[in-house]
Amino acid sequence: MPNPLSLPKALRFLPFFLFLMPAAVTSAQAMTSTITCHCFQDRSYDPDSPAAADAYFLASAQNTLLAAVFERSKREVVMAKQTGTSNEDLWIAYRAAALSSLEPRALLQERRRAAHWSQVLEKHAIDLAIPPVEAGDGWDEVLARAVIDQVLLEQGLADAATLRALHEAGCDPQQTILAVFIAQAGGRPATAVYFQAREGNRPWGQLLAEAGLADNLGTVVQQRVDPTRNPPAGKF
Repeated sequence: MPNPLSLPKALRFLPFFLFLMPAAVTSAQAMTSTITCHCFQDRSYDPDSPAAADAYFLASAQNTLLAAVFERSKREVVMAKQTGTSNEDLWIAYRAAALSSLEPRALLQERRRAAHWSQVLEKHAIDLAIPPVEAGDGWDEVLARAVIDQVLLEQGLADAATLRALHEAGCDPQQTILAVFIAQAGGRPATAVYFQAREGNRPWGQLLAEAGLADNLGTVVQQRVDPTRNPPAGKF
C-alpha cells in the first residue's frame, strides 16, 4: 500500500472528502425538503380529469393577483415561494412596502428575526390600512387574510358582504380569490361558486372552464387589476 505522504497533495485528502460527501448530500436534501415546492404537473384544464389542475389554478390566481396589485413580476412571487416564503408573508410584506419607503425583501428579513409581523410594522410605524386585527395565535394568517380582503375591496372585485359570507362558509384565501373571479365572469354569487366546489359538484377547473377562464385566467386577473387603486404610499 503506498505511503499517503508520497501521494500528490491533491490526492492525500481524497479519502477525507469522500467521507464527508454522504453527510453533505444528506444536508442538501434536508435543506431542499424545507423549501416550499411550487411546481405543478397539471397546468391546464382536462375535461377527462377536471380536478387535476385545481391546485395550479388556485395558486396561479393568487400569484397573479399579488404580482399585479403590487406591480411585481409573477416570477419574483413564484421564486419567493419556492425558497420558502409563505403566501401570508408575501401579502403582508408587499402591502407594507407599498405603504412605506421600504423594500419587501428587507421587511421579510426583519420578519424572520421577529416573533410576528406586528413587531416589524410597529418598528417602522406602518399602517396596512386594514380593519384592526388583534394580535394572538395565528395573527400573521389573520393579518394576511385581512390584507387580501382589503385588496379585493379596493380593486372592486368583491364587496364586504360577499367576503364575510365566504369566510363564514370556510372559504380560504386562495379559494376566495378564485371564487370572486369566477363569479364575476359567470354573473353569479361567489358563495354559490364556492359551495359547488366544496361539495364536489364542480372542481375548480370545471368551474373555470364553464366561466370561460380556464385558458386565460392570468390575463383576466391582470386586466381587472388597477394598481392605482392602492392606498397612497407613506407612513401613517
